[in-house]
Amino acid sequence: MKSTTPANKTFLGANVPRCLDRTSVPRILSRHSSLSVSLILVSLQFVLAIAECGSLKGVSSMSYGGPIPIPTPPSTTVSVSPHTALLQVNGQQQFTASASGTNNTAVNWTASGGAVPSSGMYTTPGSAGTFMVTPTSQADGSKSDFATVTVSTDPPPSRISVTITPGTVSLQTGATKQFTATVTGSANTAVTWTASGGSITSGGLYTAPGSAGTFTVTATSVADATKKGSATANVSVAGTWPVGWNEIPGTHLRDHTPSGCSDGFNFNSNAEFIMGQWSGGVADTTNNRLLIFGGGHGNGFDNGVYALNVGSDAAHTNMSQLVTSTCLTNWGSRSTSPAENGLNINGSGPCSTYSSACNPNARQTYDALVYDPVHNKMIDFGGVPAWNNGNWTDFIWELDLNTLRWTRVGQYQQSNIVGMIASGWDPNTNTAWVYDEQNLNQYDPATHTARLVRQTGTGDYHQTSIIDPVNNVFWSMGNGVMQYLSLPNGSFSGQVAATGCGFLNETYPGLTWNSTLGKVVAYPGTGNSIYIVNFNGASTTCTQQTFSGVTGTTPAAQGAGYQGIFKRFQYLPKLDVYALCNNVDANCFALKQ
Repeated sequence: MKSTTPANKTFLGANVPRCLDRTSVPRILSRHSSLSVSLILVSLQFVLAIAECGSLKGVSSMSYGGPIPIPTPPSTTVSVSPHTALLQVNGQQQFTASASGTNNTAVNWTASGGAVPSSGMYTTPGSAGTFMVTPTSQADGSKSDFATVTVSTDPPPSRISVTITPGTVSLQTGATKQFTATVTGSANTAVTWTASGGSITSGGLYTAPGSAGTFTVTATSVADATKKGSATANVSVAGTWPVGWNEIPGTHLRDHTPSGCSDGFNFNSNAEFIMGQWSGGVADTTNNRLLIFGGGHGNGFDNGVYALNVGSDAAHTNMSQLVTSTCLTNWGSRSTSPAENGLNINGSGPCSTYSSACNPNARQTYDALVYDPVHNKMIDFGGVPAWNNGNWTDFIWELDLNTLRWTRVGQYQQSNIVGMIASGWDPNTNTAWVYDEQNLNQYDPATHTARLVRQTGTGDYHQTSIIDPVNNVFWSMGNGVMQYLSLPNGSFSGQVAATGCGFLNETYPGLTWNSTLGKVVAYPGTGNSIYIVNFNGASTTCTQQTFSGVTGTTPAAQGAGYQGIFKRFQYLPKLDVYALCNNVDANCFALKQ
């Protein structure tokens, strides 16, 4: 049967194969003398053959005479970044575009509003609206991408921020405080200062008003008036303690010790033992004083009594020596103890027998000091006297705070192997209680007699004590243990698994009775927090309260060699403040809740 060539392919010559194979190209070339014509015809033949055959079955076969594989050209794509932008009128945004699938990666930029040069840096128009920025492939004008730009007439959100330091201050009326403002997010760091009470200069120096209250100090950015920083000024009337920790200038105890004795012994250079060597204090709540008495053993030989005299504010508070230190011949190198007969007030030496002219020897007082508000006396229950080779004494001494004279009044029953001394005043019975880890004694200062109430053997060497007169309990706390004895019979509660009492792991923490709150309050020995003890038997909890420093400082750590606070953290109810002295080389503090 005769073969017929399709009409639309007759111009290629007779007998043109429908589908190309490897013999087709030489046949076509042999029919045309012009090389350019032949190449054109070969190209057309490829196209028509593919169209005619409809599929390329077998094109993968590379054997001679088989179909020739036809590669598919890659598709050109264009991508723009970013795809969206939020700009203000007459603003700018850099766009970038990438073209793939072609050797020519260049694009042409156009915009439906605004202008965009060949660099892709788009400039918005002068009016608001939504516009498209389009990059189009130069290699294939049908290929493009676009970015959507929203143009607004609203000002851009500001990144400026203003902070003020300090953030909170406590001042008395008429006092001044320098504030500092820090501006970020702008090269213009200027601010304007205002205050809701009092006055403030353009440089941030604030002057408190003449009345008490809480006021706000504000710094406003000059670059953006909507950006502000604020600080709080708590202002109290002069003559009262501001809320927080109040450092009391001039109250380093070392600075108030006598210079020394005729044999060359220097009290001043050994002052650290007054607080550092297991020694405490007690509050004289009648006269608003924190009394400090300590030293003893082989280190501290100063038997003077010191007082932090707390006034209505820091300006009216001072440190002084209440009872003069006694010197002895060979004071610092004695090999025998002056014993409990005491030291002659005139400095002639140890008292051969006790008399009213004798003061007690210096001693490590631990938690042995109690204040008797009925008779205005400080009571000391034993301790570890100087030169006594670490041995405890069971003698009771009383200091009359009206005459500043000591009296040895008796003894209490003490353990043969004493491990602690803890004591407290009971306002319900107007008696003192003393506990030495094994024996609980009650002392009546009216009769100067002590009686053994109970032998419990439940104490801990590293604890301090306080009496809770509301719940009639004698607390012992410290070294991870909280326990109490019920008064007046001394029955033991067992250890209390208290929660929230972060001070408990400290040895010899500061404990005091806050008669205003009707609760025990504890201080761990360092830092700016106190703990309110909420008595509930075995379910007792603590509430932590943290206060900032009125002048920027809070109590520091006691330092090496200091064993604990004992009763050098005390509440003074007449002033409604706590007094704290925790280092002879640091100022004392008053804390106002």
